[in-house]
Order: sequence, then structure tokens, then C-alpha cells
Amino acid sequence: RSVEKTEVEGGGLKPNERCKSTEDGEGPLSFSRKVALFFSLWPWIFPYFLTFFAKYASMDGPWAAMGFPVTEERARKEFYLWALLCFQVGVVIARTFGNSLHWTPFRVWMIPLCQVGLLIGYVAIAGTPPVMTSDGALGWVLLVPAFLTGVLGGLIYIGIYLLVSAKHWRERREKEFALASVGIGDAAGVVLAVACGLVVQSCLYSLYGIGGAQFSCPFEVGPGGRNMNSLALLSTERILRSLHT
Repeated sequence: RSVEKTEVEGGGLKPNERCKSTEDGEGPLSFSRKVALFFSLWPWIFPYFLTFFAKYASMDGPWAAMGFPVTEERARKEFYLWALLCFQVGVVIARTFGNSLHWTPFRVWMIPLCQVGLLIGYVAIAGTPPVMTSDGALGWVLLVPAFLTGVLGGLIYIGIYLLVSAKHWRERREKEFALASVGIGDAAGVVLAVACGLVVQSCLYSLYGIGGAQFSCPFEVGPGGRNMNSLALLSTERILRSLHT
């Protein structure tokens, strides 16, 4: 809390000089306190990060390389536009009515798990040549999980900030710092998702012999190599092994 004081006579305070009060512990937080407070926010930052990672990895990875049949550019563009439209509708609905739900930490943590499940499902379907080279109506069915991806992404935004705001903070400045810091999960998730999504897209393009990928797939996929499903299992195995060691 700052109070402006101006003394006209007596040579005291200069005009607009601010005297900061330490009442109620106000003033800037110390660096060590900010660090400790930031790391205490991981129960909110991590699910926020994971949800946004899975959401944008789906959009930049399998969605960008899906179509029925996948070898036709027109089919890929059509699927992506419809999936993106359903996604945005889901986001609008979730952010409109999400504040009317009763939020608990358990419900917040269920959102990233469901979002990761949708991502795995999209990668598995996109990496199955018999499905992606057909002219079936599966593309319209896959718009339903695209809508759910948007719903989950919108709900995590509402749920996280409502829980952080409702937490009993010792001081108002801690609450303000927490609300500003949680958003790093959003940014970090998007950055990592774009990088991983481009790799997935390039591998799917390589699998179906499609040109125009921005990067070369770092794995051997396609005829004579591994398909995307076995590649996903191999990558998961490597991650678990590295965590174990």
C-alpha cells in the first residue's frame, strides 16, 4: 500500500513522493520467498502444463497429418479445419459454464490424464495405415474427441485459477504472485507441444510418403521400418528407463 504525500511548506517531502507502508506485510516479496512459493505451486502448474502440452501436441501432430484418405491434401485440410472448429466450440462452452462446477484437486488432475489419453488415441489411429488410407466415415467420428479436447482445455483454465484463487493465502501479495506464476504451465506446455507435434507430423508424413514436412523424421518409419504404434511404445520405454535410472 502506498500513500502519496505532498508537503507545501517546510521543505519536507517532495511532490508525489511515495511512502510505502509495511502494514499487513505489503511490499515486494523477497527472491527466496518467491522461489519457495513458486515451487509450492507444482500441484497446479504441472496439470496445467500437461493439459496444454497434450492439447497442442494433438493439434500440431496427428491432427495435421490426418485425413480420409490421408494421402489426399484436400482430405487432410478438411479434417484439420473441422477438428479445429469442434475444438474451439468445446473451449467456448467449457469456459462459459466451467465456473459453475464444484472444483476439487482430484477433478483438476483428471483433466490432464484424459487429455493425454486423447493424444495417445489420436497418435495410435493416425499411425495405423489401414485406417488412414480408407474412405470411411471415421473422420467424422474423430471430431467428437476433438470437441472433448477443447472442453478439457477450457475446463483446466477455469479450474486451476479458481482453486488458486480460493486457497487461503497468508497475504494478498502471495495470492497475486501465485495467480501470475501458474500461467507458466500454459506457456511451457505449448512450446514443448509444438516441438513434439512437428516431430510426430514429420514421422506420419514419412509413414505415408507425403512430402512437405518441415523436418525430417528422426526415426525409421514406413515400409520396412517401424510403424507409429511401435515407435510410440519404444519412446515410452526409453522415457521410463531414463526415469528409472
